[in-house]
Amino acid sequence: MSDYTDTHPTVLLEKNHQAFDNSTIFYQSDKMYDESENIKIGTEYLQYWIDKRPTIEDAYRQYRGTDEAYYSVIKPCAEKLEKDPNNMQILREGIGK
Repeated sequence: MSDYTDTHPTVLLEKNHQAFDNSTIFYQSDKMYDESENIKIGTEYLQYWIDKRPTIEDAYRQYRGTDEAYYSVIKPCAEKLEKDPNNMQILREGIGK
């Protein structure tokens, strides 16, 4: 008898397909324009790649393609947030450019 836990490759693949299907639905809905929902989904998607890739830099590249400009904006913002994680002004100034 097989033990299909949350870590079994078949279950993980199914979860990945479901997550990508859900993101397609999200991006075709009005919820995409809700800032808090957009940040939530984007953060979950980035975390997905961080968990899958060997380095943070590699995860960012997978998340946004080879767009080094995006990484060059996110990295300094993340470094500032690490020092002051509750300062939302850092996000507004760093990513809202």
